[in-house]
Amino acid sequence: MEIELDRISEAFSSGEHEHCLGRARALKHSMLAAPPPDPLLYGWARFYEFKSLYALARHEEAFVLLEAGEPVAYVLPQKNAAFVHSVGSELEMHLGRPDDVAKHGRR
Repeated sequence: MEIELDRISEAFSSGEHEHCLGRARALKHSMLAAPPPDPLLYGWARFYEFKSLYALARHEEAFVLLEAGEPVAYVLPQKNAAFVHSVGSELEMHLGRPDDVAKHGRR
């Protein structure tokens, strides 16, 4: 799974955001098929799913993912969590919810 995460990261770094999104979602799906997944690896897959949606300007989908729970526990490194919630504030603006911007800033 670590090799697949490396490939996902490379796809994102190469600007292949749609490909990265598909691979991140496929990895999450495969991890759920053989539970319990490693919380950190699952968190990385979720992070790249979110980051890809954001890069593709699929704001509503990114926001839904941000607010959605997962069927398993996952962990985000502090830097990733900070990125996700910072972008959450930006997504609120894109979606016309300026009153909610501070919510993600506080997280």
